[in-house]
Amino acid sequence: MGTGRHFIKDFNYKTVRPFFGVDYLYFPSNWLSVKGGIHHTVVTGADSLIKKREGHSAGRFERNLSFQSAITEVSAEFELYPLQTFWEYEESRCRPFISSGIGFFHFNPKAQLNGKWYNLNPLHLEGQGFPEYPERKNYKLTQPYIPLTIGLRYRLTNNYFISLSGCFRKTFTDYIDDVSTTYIAPALFNKYLSPTNAALAKQLYYRASKNSVTYSPTQYRGYTGKDSYTSFFFTITYLFNKRDD
Repeated sequence: MGTGRHFIKDFNYKTVRPFFGVDYLYFPSNWLSVKGGIHHTVVTGADSLIKKREGHSAGRFERNLSFQSAITEVSAEFELYPLQTFWEYEESRCRPFISSGIGFFHFNPKAQLNGKWYNLNPLHLEGQGFPEYPERKNYKLTQPYIPLTIGLRYRLTNNYFISLSGCFRKTFTDYIDDVSTTYIAPALFNKYLSPTNAALAKQLYYRASKNSVTYSPTQYRGYTGKDSYTSFFFTITYLFNKRDD
């Protein structure tokens, strides 16, 4: 691993973190439900996990960046049960479903230095908000996303269901990990940040390994493209006011 890829091709089990939350579902019909939920998880990554270190992968390994970001999200979705559209009056035990809608998530990328975690957004590590980079705006820590969920729900009793599902989230930011574009001249940190934050920024905007690679402002720190994150989860559902029909 080492070359960044889309979706599950970039999966690394060492970055897996727990995901939990609660949902409320309303069933206007057998084949459709409306769902609202609130969830929490942590996303994380580290260049030190890279195994193959040739070409582009070597550049990521030498960059030696790492981060973690706690994410709290709220969403509203429509769930469609395709099989129920064919058997309107028969409730099968197994119900595959797909769902989508809209959500909002709050994130806060952090990096560790000397055993302490620091918020990266206030450090403007890629010159966000600096006059020298007018196209790089300060990114907001609360953003919209579009969820796409696929799963299978199984009815244990009239009131209890269990389900397994996976949710892919398309976001509209490239800064969940605080990495997007090119390096900047470190002197700019002294110009626009407090002495404390400037000192932190110069230590965190790149973390070259033992080979002490030096990066110029024209070199890419990250690669543009909107971020996404995926979760897989097991759910227990209790059905209130079960209809008798």
